[in-house]
Amino acid sequence: LPPPASLPPRPPPTPPPAPPPLPPPGDLLAAGVAVSVRGGLLLAGSSAGSAGSGAAASAVTAEVLHLREMDAGGRPTGRDAYGLRNAAFALTATGQSSDYGPAAAFSRYTAALPRGGSAELGVHLVLAEGLLRAAPGEFWPVAPGAAKLAVTVTGWPFCPEADGCEGVPDGQWLELALAVRGMDGASPEGRDVEFDVPAGGRIARLRLSRQVRVDGAWQALPEGFPAVRRLADGLMSFVVRLPRFDSDALYDPLISGLTGPEAPTPPRP
Repeated sequence: LPPPASLPPRPPPTPPPAPPPLPPPGDLLAAGVAVSVRGGLLLAGSSAGSAGSGAAASAVTAEVLHLREMDAGGRPTGRDAYGLRNAAFALTATGQSSDYGPAAAFSRYTAALPRGGSAELGVHLVLAEGLLRAAPGEFWPVAPGAAKLAVTVTGWPFCPEADGCEGVPDGQWLELALAVRGMDGASPEGRDVEFDVPAGGRIARLRLSRQVRVDGAWQALPEGFPAVRRLADGLMSFVVRLPRFDSDALYDPLISGLTGPEAPTPPRP
């Protein structure tokens, strides 16, 4: 009898599809906005309103220009002012929360300060429309992609208790200077606490808070703050003064309009 015909070899199994590429370590991608720390918090809105859809159509950078200790009269004590551009920030927390009302994805980045204590840059990216609430009496309707920023300073070594305070006045305030710039370094335009930021393909909206959270309790900023100052290059900085604190102080402005429809401006009381 002739030998049985051999069966054709089976084709190799089809490999599973490759997973989508991950964002760089420490980055956050949600609601069509990518967040990273590159000399400050960079927020970039994707061209199609979704993650991984291509080059950014809009971008805003928020950077802490300096932290400077001030005396009771609001004058610098003479101690060094610290900028955070070259600080070694590391991702310390990420997840989802509803701390501000609407569901949001968040990430926090922390860096040690040279004289002690730490600084934290945090961002909550809103995932659904809603009414965002922060400090008492401050609220805004928001759309997905709005970003609630938070700058927190913990354990600042105020004089006279800190080392190196000989001949230095007692520190009563910590001045925080924040720069917010649009695409290609464009400066915001506006007044009071609301500013438009040219962000490339669209206009983002910056809203400053009139309050700061000190040791867990909200209080109003001193008269005249937040203040707007022009830098040597003609760009704008926003300055707030944090009263002396035992544990930590937080300031949290809002940036919206990087992607999707811009939320309507709430009526003024």
